[in-house]
Amino acid sequence: MTCDLSTGLCGPAESEQRVRVTYVTDPICSACWAMEPAWRSARLRFGDTLDVQHVYGGLLPSWDGFADPANGIHGYEDVAEHWREMAEHVGQATAVSVWADDPILSSFPASMVMTAVRLIDPEREESALRALREQLFFHGRNIGRPEIWSAAVGVDPDLVAQKLADGSAKREFAADLGRARALGVSGFPTLVVESGGDRFALRGVQSPERLTAVLGALVGQVPDGRPRELAEAITTLGSGTTAEYAAVLDLPEQVLVAGLTDAGLRRIDLPGGAAWLS
Repeated sequence: MTCDLSTGLCGPAESEQRVRVTYVTDPICSACWAMEPAWRSARLRFGDTLDVQHVYGGLLPSWDGFADPANGIHGYEDVAEHWREMAEHVGQATAVSVWADDPILSSFPASMVMTAVRLIDPEREESALRALREQLFFHGRNIGRPEIWSAAVGVDPDLVAQKLADGSAKREFAADLGRARALGVSGFPTLVVESGGDRFALRGVQSPERLTAVLGALVGQVPDGRPRELAEAITTLGSGTTAEYAAVLDLPEQVLVAGLTDAGLRRIDLPGGAAWLS
């Protein structure tokens, strides 16, 4: 197997094989949220052929000395407009209200909640991360606050608090920061993909088509595990955005909107589109 590092395309693979994906991310990363349509579709399409590990790379230590001039960010007051522009550009529904109502001062607390969840129940890590992101990107809530994450993560919040208090979550997060540095990753999202002795990185927001093409070339022939009907997708996905449902079902937006409305899901109109709550 050969890989084109400029495109990230590898293959062809003749038979199904497992592919290791290290997803370097951050709970408050808006670009990672923008990639959720592609990511959720890929996770359903390829299923257990993907061996996924999350690494939290530390997007925002604090606002002291932090700036992102390329995106016009010099303080938290600037983030809402950046998120709004990204949401409208990619068509992924995104709440921006947290930056006016309860600004996030660091992404480290939410990251350490996630490493605590990993230590307690690694099988729930990915669903917990999604639940935290829904609190932030659907409802505009500060996910660093205990009253928010404790109700969302799906594991015993007392156990999470214990891991935070005894330092084990902090040590695991520090190890993640080291993993990200060792992989040469400084921006999010980054997917470090390994298969057959080859390793390459997909940097930035990936479209559903590109992510499917890259992983499909590596995985080979595998049954497509995505749901085929809207009712099945609602059961499988639960809450989601119009863009996420569209990526999973390959249906036009107006058909999806009508179907999700008829199914009784609650609609939240946000910059970039609509969120649907099951």
